[in-house]
Amino acid sequence: MGINTTAAIGSVTSAGNHFQESPRLTRYKAAIKRLDMRLCGKCMLFVIILASGIRMAHAQQYDLIVTTRHDSIACHIDSISGNNIYFEMRYAREWIHTLYSNDQVLYYKTQVLNKKDVTFRRGTSYLLDPDSIRINHVNRNMAYGTASYLLYSYALTLNYERIFFVNQGANKTWSYRVGGGIINTKGKFALVTLNNLRGKGKNKFEMNIGATYINEPHNFGPHYLTVVLNAGYRLQSPDKQFILRAGVGTPEGLYFSLGYSF
Repeated sequence: MGINTTAAIGSVTSAGNHFQESPRLTRYKAAIKRLDMRLCGKCMLFVIILASGIRMAHAQQYDLIVTTRHDSIACHIDSISGNNIYFEMRYAREWIHTLYSNDQVLYYKTQVLNKKDVTFRRGTSYLLDPDSIRINHVNRNMAYGTASYLLYSYALTLNYERIFFVNQGANKTWSYRVGGGIINTKGKFALVTLNNLRGKGKNKFEMNIGATYINEPHNFGPHYLTVVLNAGYRLQSPDKQFILRAGVGTPEGLYFSLGYSF
């Protein structure tokens, strides 16, 4: 008895057609697939960003080696054997692998230096002493306003200041100031001072000495000269623009200033 092959195939095809997915189910599966791909892409991006961040953070951290010659070297220590320390450092503008014997090293520490917190000798990873750092750019001109108060009397002043000397570490600064303003809305005055700033970084101790001409009804007369003596705190980085001053002196009394350097 023969088998009708064509009829059998037709029956199977017809049966298969009964089990075809509905358009809604097809769209649902396609949406799920797209969502999975998006989530997978986002996960991969997150992993890449996280790995890059960890790598950058690690790259900014240095090990420290201090030699018997009192050189401080920012480096990456590769390994330590019984007699030698193998490390990578920057020299002549290139990173090189080298070694020191234990007799050449006072001490070493790992992951203690951040690139942002240290300054290097040019072209190397030898650390510079902060007191010997030469400031490449110092804002020498300043303009600021001052409000002061003393015994029921207040004054408002506009000032211009100019730095004429700053040492290499910018921890000693000399400048002069000229200014003028009003006292209690009736009087007027002008002043000239010599200023000295001391301190590392942005935190300074400020001292001023000078003279002021005052035009105001007073026991000394409507016009008189008097000495200016001030001492206080100043927030001012050598290469930044913001200035804040606060202190006490004569004839200003308690004073507070905000300004800008350029």
